[in-house]
Amino acid sequence: MRLVCLIALVAAGCTGPRPADPSVDGWPLGAEEDCEIDFTYGDPRYDVVAVASRKTGDVWAGASEARCYGEGLYLVDGKPFLLNRSGYVKIVVFTAADGSRRAVGLQCVGGCVLARPPS
Repeated sequence: MRLVCLIALVAAGCTGPRPADPSVDGWPLGAEEDCEIDFTYGDPRYDVVAVASRKTGDVWAGASEARCYGEGLYLVDGKPFLLNRSGYVKIVVFTAADGSRRAVGLQCVGGCVLARPPS
């Protein structure tokens, strides 16, 4: 329902969603979270750091740090907006030795797959 409302806002001439700060690669960062998902009992489909690492390719394989965050707020016409999705979105932020960062969003339902922030 919220996605329909979001589409209606954009169609009405409002600005589209953009991530509220702090954000990395279009993902608004919510609260820092544990990178493990409860009740998955070591299922590799829910190993968010491993899944996100495969999505970043060789450039980020040697990242010095990986931290996980919940999906934060978006702004639509300057007003905060929480996007409701089916399933859980976790954002993995990799930090390279030079301090650069890369974020990968994963939607986890029946395993974790690549997700994209709205544009």
